[in-house]
Formats: sequence, C-alpha cells, structure tokens
Amino acid sequence: MAEEVENPLTTLLNKRYGITRRSSLTITDKDTPFSTFRKVAAYIYRNGDWSENDQTQAIKDYLELSGMEHKVLSVKRTSTGASKVGSAARGKDVFEVQTQSSDNKLQTQYFVLDEDNKSWNRQGNRYTHRNRDGVFWYEGNLNYTIGYGKLLRDVYNQWLRSPYKYHDGVELDDFKGKMQNFVRHEYAGKKWEFLFKPEIADSLTVKEMEAATEPNHDEHDSNGRIFKRSFLDDHPDFKRTYGDGTHYFYPRFQLASHIKWVALTFVNDYLRSTYNIVQQQHYEHDLEKETHARAWETKKDINKATQQVMDKTTLHKFFKGIELDNDVDLTQFKRFEDETMRLMKRLPKAKNVPILRLRKLGNHKAAGLYVPSLNTIVVDFRNPSEIHGNHAEKGEQASFSSFVHEYGHYLDYNLSKNKDDLSLSLQPEFANIIQNYAQELRLNGVAGKDYTYLATPTEVFARSFELYMHDAVGLRGNLNHSNYDQVEYKAFTPEVRTTITKYFDQIPEIKVLRKTLNIDTSREIEPHLHDERQNSPELADKEKLAKFSTDLLHRWTKEIPSMENLITMSGRRLELANPTKIIAFDQWGIKAPQLVSQYELHQKGISAKRFPKVEYIRAYSQQKDGHWLPDRLYSVPQLKDAMLNDKRSLDQLHEIVDRKGPSTGKKDIITEIVGKKFEDHPATTPLTRIQEHVTKYLLVQNHLTEEERYPFHFKPEERQLLLQLADTSKTKIFQKALRNSWKQEPQLERELQYGIKHPLSKDKQQSPQLNDQLSLNLRNQRRER
Repeated sequence: MAEEVENPLTTLLNKRYGITRRSSLTITDKDTPFSTFRKVAAYIYRNGDWSENDQTQAIKDYLELSGMEHKVLSVKRTSTGASKVGSAARGKDVFEVQTQSSDNKLQTQYFVLDEDNKSWNRQGNRYTHRNRDGVFWYEGNLNYTIGYGKLLRDVYNQWLRSPYKYHDGVELDDFKGKMQNFVRHEYAGKKWEFLFKPEIADSLTVKEMEAATEPNHDEHDSNGRIFKRSFLDDHPDFKRTYGDGTHYFYPRFQLASHIKWVALTFVNDYLRSTYNIVQQQHYEHDLEKETHARAWETKKDINKATQQVMDKTTLHKFFKGIELDNDVDLTQFKRFEDETMRLMKRLPKAKNVPILRLRKLGNHKAAGLYVPSLNTIVVDFRNPSEIHGNHAEKGEQASFSSFVHEYGHYLDYNLSKNKDDLSLSLQPEFANIIQNYAQELRLNGVAGKDYTYLATPTEVFARSFELYMHDAVGLRGNLNHSNYDQVEYKAFTPEVRTTITKYFDQIPEIKVLRKTLNIDTSREIEPHLHDERQNSPELADKEKLAKFSTDLLHRWTKEIPSMENLITMSGRRLELANPTKIIAFDQWGIKAPQLVSQYELHQKGISAKRFPKVEYIRAYSQQKDGHWLPDRLYSVPQLKDAMLNDKRSLDQLHEIVDRKGPSTGKKDIITEIVGKKFEDHPATTPLTRIQEHVTKYLLVQNHLTEEERYPFHFKPEERQLLLQLADTSKTKIFQKALRNSWKQEPQLERELQYGIKHPLSKDKQQSPQLNDQLSLNLRNQRRER
C-alpha cells in the first residue's frame, strides 16, 4: 500500500519517478557511474507500485532514450511473440515493439521481460533468431527495465532544462547514444571502465582544443597536436596531467571525446543530486517520526511566571511563536533573549517566519533541532553535560550554542528564490561542498549512521553556515560554538572552507553579514565614538600629537573587544606608521580606509584644499629627509570619488597609491609560510604566545584580498589571561606584536615573491631600525588598491 506523505521531497520523487515508498539507498566511493545508475534504477523499482502501462512506457523509454532505438512507436503485450522468439521467451512476458529507424524504416521487434529478475546478464542485449530471419528481440529484467525507463525519462527531462543542451557541438541524439553505456549489462565489466573516466582534455570543445594546442612538429605524426606552454601555465589542472608534452590530441576525434565528457558530467551531477535528495528525504522522515506534530503543540501546564515571560518577550518581533519549558531558568533566558535580539536584528529573514521553542530534547542528545515540516527551531536550554550525558564542568551554564546552526537549517529551507525550488543545500551550487566533505568524513573514519547523518545535505549546509559565521563574518558569543575541533568540523578542509566562503558570499542576504555581524553578541554593542580631539588644530604640534596617539593606544587596548577590533584594522592597514594606525582606528574603527598624506599630494602638485569634503585625520607622514612630522592624511577612496572629473589629478593620485596588490587566492600558502617563520623559535610563555598569535594574524592579513580577510579574535584561554592583566600589559602585547610584524614583513615579502629557498629571500640580518625603515618603505610602495 502506498504511503501517503506530505513531505515535499517525497512529492518530488513521486513526480519524477512515480515512487510511493521509501527505502535505503547506499552509494560508496567504490561505486562507478555505471553501478550508481543501476542502484538508483533498482531503488526506483522497489519503491513503486507498477501497472501494465508503467511496464510498456518503461520499455519504450528504455529503448528510445538510451539510443538503442531511434524511435519507438508503440509497445504492447503479445501472446504470439513467444512462438517467434522461441526458448528465450519461456516463462517470461513478451511485448511487441514497433520501431522506426533514422532513415524512417519501420520494424517489428520484441522485448522479453523477466518478471523473476534473473536475466541481468542479458539486460539490454539484442538478439536475432538463428532460424527465422527478421526476428529480433531485446531482453531484460522487470526491475531494471522499469527502473532504467523511469530514470532515463527524468534524466532526459532534466537535460532539456539544463544548460548542457546548449553545449557547443552536442546534439540530443549524441546524448541519448551515450546513455546506453549506463543501462546495458554489457558495459558492467572492468574492461569498459574507460567509458566512465573521461580525461580533463575532453572538457574542451573542438574550437577550444584547437586554440589551446599547436602542432607537435613530429615528422612521424604531423596531425597530432600538443598543448601550448602558455595554456598549461594558465591552467594548473591541465599542466599536472599533460605538462610533459607527450600527449597528442587530434581535432577530428575531439568532438566524440567532448560528447562523452558532457554526457558523463551531466549524469554524474544528476546522480549526485538524486542521491542527496533521497538522503535528505530519509533525514526529514526520521525527524518527523521523532517529532510528530502533537509533540510540538504548546504545553497547557506552563506556570504563571514562565507564561508571563513567554507573552512579553521581545523575541516575538522575529518569531511567529515562542515557547519555554517550565524548567527554563528565566534569568538565563534573559541572557539568551538579549543575545538573540542583537543577532536577529542582523540575520537575514524569510517570509515563512519560524517558531522558537526552548525545550529539553530528551533522547536526541542534541543541543538543538530544526523541524522543516513545522518550521520550528528548537534549542535545548540545559547544560551541555545534561544534553550529552558527559561529566559536568565547573561553572558551566545553559547551552544556547546551537542557535546559529539551527538558524542555518532554517535559511537552507527558506531562502530559495522561488517557492517550489529545492532547499539551498540540494541545489547544484552546493553539491561540490557536500561531495568533498563526505569524502573527508570517510578519510577520518566516520561510517555507519554517524556518516549518514553528518553527510546529509542540510546538515552539511548548517555546519558550513556556522563556520562561515565564525571564520568569515567573525561572529562570537553564546549562540554559536567556540570549539571546532570535533571531526564533523575538521572534515572541512582549508580548501573546502575557502569554497564555503565563496559560496555564501554569492548569496547577497548572507554576504552582507560580513559588514554587520562582526560582533560578540554576549556584549552590548556600543557605537564607535572617536576622541573629541580628532582633527583639532593643536595636533599640528608634534608633542601634542604624540600624547594624543598614546592616549588613544591606552584607550583602545583597555577592553578585549576593542583591542580585537584594533588588531583587525591593523592587519588591514599594516603599511601605516603605528601612531597613525591608532589615530585612524579612533576615527573610523575597523573600516579605516587607505590614506595618503597632504605632503605626498603636494609633491605631485595636488592641492588637498580643492576637496574640502574629503575626510582626513591629523597624524604622521614621512618627509623626503626621512623624518616623521604631523600632517593631514586623507581618505583615498573619497579622494578618488572627488577626482572623477579631474583625470590628471586622479592619475597622479594613482601614481602615489597604486602598488602590487596582495596575494590572491593564496590564504593557505601565506598562513603556512608565516607559521614556518615561528617554528624555530616558538613562544614559550602564555604572554609571548598571545604576542605570536597577534603577529601571525597581522602578517597574514596584510597579504590577503578583501574577500579573504577575516576579523581577529583571541582564543578563550587567551581571553581568560588578558582579563587578569593590567591595562598597560595589554598595551605592551599589542605594541610588541606590531613591532614584530614590521620586522618580519620585509623577509615575508621576499619569500612570497621569490620563494622560501631563493637567495633573495634570506634574512639580511638588518638592525631593528633598518628593518623598521625597510618595512615602512616597502609598505609605502605596496599601498592597497
């Protein structure tokens, strides 16, 4: 009996294949595209109730959409066909198939269907009777013929909706012809594995191949071509495979190779998407079984004090309903309420407003849940040791750290552009993240139910959202985790984390969080108020300017959050003199712009007085004789805007500020190189380890693109130590880290330019003064674009 399920994914699978039930579908690393296709076909068959019409339609689609026949005009069961086919039809059903060839010739053939499913080794084979000319028939199992037929029909429909059908030189019949490789037993053996392993060169169209290659100048093979050196240098993947110059390519064969690549790429993407949908369907079904609707009705025995808090909470502004368990600590709830309000003011919203419940999750042993069918976020308010059954830690408090993870689930299901779209985690843009993460889980020994759960698309999405919020956005507080050492987070390799950042950055509603959620939700958010002495005429005096910068230094290193922001800004503006950094931070916070001095402008004949609306600070600039004097430093971005109609001045400004940009897309390499610089002389005390942490951050940030940069945060143990220190000690930590980064920067610059082992990268053993001067000059030459 078909199971009536309202789950959207079940409805989708029913619409695509006609299936009415659920069962497991397991795909492993050992599966080939052929075996994966077969497994999905078997899954379709065993989860449906199939009629006679399903059988005849499946035979038609199986033959026609695999390219085994050009066109199938009709399929009908026959009682006379068995006598013509002979012994091959004994005990099996025979269908008469009317076909039409590409040259319009009509032919009557037969399909022998084995309802006992014992004919797999003849699946898709075509036979002719040895004694009866003109009698042809195909054979196949009932299960695979129906499964393949249903699967091929949906593959065909998806192809027609995909951009692949517009691919240069690939016709529909070409695509169909490649599909028979997936549905005939003949291609199951190892000798045919090459059909499912296209080379990267096959991804090029004929025109692209001709443009990327040149004649090989081999007198024995004048038709062969090899890749141009310039092409290989621009395409590392090709260079790794074909860099030795021994691979020859022939344009006349490229079209066939390219068609194979297009078909395989499309089918692999299709199978991966289908598998993800099935896995997510099981995940949601299991969730629905454990969280049936009545369990999520607001309880009727809520005590008076809790009910009053529920009725009056400010969280109603962002949630359709709020429920608190009677055991919720109302004092702790106030802390949760304050943090959640700070967070929700900035998080993206969807039309489908969720319900929020603070409850015990019982046997789940999870700190939170999102139930998509009920659009409900559940947060377990108990201590972590109560939730997970661990030993209680001293001073532990109620756990709300799952909130960001669960909100990630909510966004996954509700942020799609169209109502009928799949959730974000099931869309093609996220597929590679799931695939790479799943592979890493297996490499880390995760298997069985743990693997199935962790590799479910929406779980990967929610965990990815957590990491993005922590790493790229810089969110801190009690609503997200602070420890990402568990295997479910370690399986996100540095390369995958970079991909995650790029993925969320292309979602406008989420990318904006980089600017708005670099906060600690556990603290009141105060506006950045600069010192009232900023830009006052008295700062033209060198001694008063020095005192001003010193006062600011003590002010902004007094509290940990402001010190973190100061370090973040310093990493972005390491080229500035240290006192100027502090003054710029006081004026603009972490968004301090690139600056240019009035002295530098004057040297180019540009009068800053012509641009009175451009913001500036009074700080230090280096004169021609090397001395540092009080000066006005102007915002470069604002100057560029003001000079849009003054090309001459704009060109001169670019001559001052343009420099080689920071390394692009090499965050991991830069981090590794910086890390190696400290291996020989690692920090040995808690304070020097903090200094080293800050120094590494400053050096790395100075060489990253704007998209790669991330805010600075002290580690939990560092915070604990800093809270015990005098204010002057925190100031010294910052000053020493800045000084160390300036000393290290010139050599790091050479290592990034020439390589670590290059002679020009060796330390010149300069004096600290010379090193500081070299750093300053270098930074002036490399001003940020």
